[in-house]
Amino acid sequence: MNQQTISQAAEKAMQVTLSETAQLSNEDASEYLSAVATTAISMLRSIDGESFVYGFLRSALASLGQEVGVAENPFGGTAGIAVQVGARQIDPNQIHSLQELREALHQANEQLLDRDIQLVNQKAVLQRVLRDIAPILLAHASGNADQVKGLLDAFCTRHVLIKKPDSQLH
Repeated sequence: MNQQTISQAAEKAMQVTLSETAQLSNEDASEYLSAVATTAISMLRSIDGESFVYGFLRSALASLGQEVGVAENPFGGTAGIAVQVGARQIDPNQIHSLQELREALHQANEQLLDRDIQLVNQKAVLQRVLRDIAPILLAHASGNADQVKGLLDAFCTRHVLIKKPDSQLH
């Protein structure tokens, strides 16, 4: 499946989820979304193993403590879309009590945890890229041009989308 088809499928899944939740009460929407999330996580686990799912879940849990804005569901209903607000800087000169200092430290710790999780996720992405690129580099180092071309074609088919309608490339 090419990137454009994947994007279209993801957009369709989002539209279906948004339109379905718009018709449900908050309690029913919560049950529906839990079922969708459980199914998606189970499928991810079967595809990518536990390391990706573990990082994904850690990231999701860490984001729960973050400030969010809520965008309205374009299909209506009461369940909106939470959009995470970026990290907040604290001016140390504005801290005047021990309680404010504790709150600032707690917030800084949460932000550090978020950054650690982002680094773990970025490391996993880098490892996947290297896993895809390594065979190409080895074929190049051995001077096997046909194998390099075949591996590059396979890589591009999996990962590259050229948005020119008349292109014969991936």
